Amino acid sequence: NGKAWWVVTVFKPAIAWFGKRIEGVLIVDPENGNDTFYSMDKIPSWVDRAVPEETVKTWISYYGNFLSGWVNSWWGQKDIIEPEEPTISYGSDGQPYWVTGITSSNEKDKSMVGLLYTNTRTGKTVSYHAIGGTEEAILELVNNKVSYRKLHGAGPVIYNIHGTMTSIVPLLGESHSYQGVAMVDVANMQLAVGDDIESAYHQYQQVLTTGGQTVAPDKQHNARQFEGIVDRFSTETKGRETLYYMHVEGL
Repeated sequence: NGKAWWVVTVFKPAIAWFGKRIEGVLIVDPENGNDTFYSMDKIPSWVDRAVPEETVKTWISYYGNFLSGWVNSWWGQKDIIEPEEPTISYGSDGQPYWVTGITSSNEKDKSMVGLLYTNTRTGKTVSYHAIGGTEEAILELVNNKVSYRKLHGAGPVIYNIHGTMTSIVPLLGESHSYQGVAMVDVANMQLAVGDDIESAYHQYQQVLTTGGQTVAPDKQHNARQFEGIVDRFSTETKGRETLYYMHVEGL
């Protein structure tokens, strides 16, 4: 309702004095210092970050280090995975999630091997199998594309666009002002760049549409042919491109 509050996460040690088990949040009025404690099952609906970013990253680091046992974390270090930086995104259920890419501990490997979605209100985490470029690789790809314009990418966030895992990357100028956006197909590392989200989206649609034309022997591209009467037709010109929209009667 337009009033500011401090929301402070409250922990208890998980084992002796170590580890952190979240008990709830303390909501503090910054004007008078009055505070109210809420357990995790009674947090107000407007609180969207009960579980801090650093805690999520710590949990995932533990998971990645000890996935194959404590001994393996010191000797052999086989199949150890590491988290990237978590970013907040809202799911189709309207809930906020920390989205964290998972990569191999091998420094030479810039491939993502999975995604973890952690509910920022409950801490519940769901793991998804995903293959593609890491955040570092995505930023490198974007920067190579726009560096001649003295731009750089920052803060990529993963979304689902037309069923494709897509990283949306804001483009910033030398003074860190917003200058546009890039969209990257995380799996195939193809990208589109635009001066605004709309033009980038139209460019990205073309990237996805022509994806079947790339040289890939094991990839198939299906085309559909049909006949009909075009009952509506319009054009849209942005920059150097013109998009044509057609509606076929009965479809």
